[in-house]
Amino acid sequence: MRWFDTASAVSLPAKEVELLRILIRVIPFLRQHVVRLEEQNRLLAAAATEREHRLQQREAELTDVLTERTRKFQDREAELTDVLTERTRKFQDREAELTEVLTERVRRFQETEAELARAIAALSQRVARLSEHNRWLAETAMDAGSRFEGWNEDFSDLKQRTQGPRYLPQRKRVLMVTPRRI
Repeated sequence: MRWFDTASAVSLPAKEVELLRILIRVIPFLRQHVVRLEEQNRLLAAAATEREHRLQQREAELTDVLTERTRKFQDREAELTDVLTERTRKFQDREAELTEVLTERVRRFQETEAELARAIAALSQRVARLSEHNRWLAETAMDAGSRFEGWNEDFSDLKQRTQGPRYLPQRKRVLMVTPRRI
C-alpha cells in the first residue's frame, strides 16, 4: 500500500493530483538532497569547531608568548633599575668623595694663602727695614766720604789716630746684608 491512495483523492483537481505525483517522485531526491545538506552542514560545523579550537590554541600560544615577553621585559626593567640604582649610588659616593677632597683642597689653599699673606707681610717689613738700612748706609757713606775728603795725611797718621776700638760701639753697629750665591 502506498501512502497516497489515488481512489480517495477524487475530490482533488487534476492539476493538484499531477503536482502530487511529481512531488512523490521528487521526494526521494529531496530526501537525498536534505541528507547531503545535513552532511555538509555537519562537516561545516566540524570544520568551524576545528577552526575555533585552532584559534583558541593560537590565542593561548600568543598569550603565553606575550606573558613570557612581558616577564622578560619586567625582568630586564628590574635589572636596568638595579643597575641605575647602583650607578646612582656610586655617583653619589664619588660626588661625596670629590666634595670632601675639594673641601680639603680649598682648606689647604686658604691655609697656604694665609701663610703666603703672612710671608708677604714679613717680607714687606724686611724690605722696608732693608730700605731704611740702605738709606742709612748711603747717608753714612756720604758722611764718611765728606769727612775723609779734607784729609791729606798719609796712612801712618791715620793709623795713629785710629788706635781705639776696632769695632763700632753697640749703638752704631751696622747690619750687613749680602746676596747668597747658590
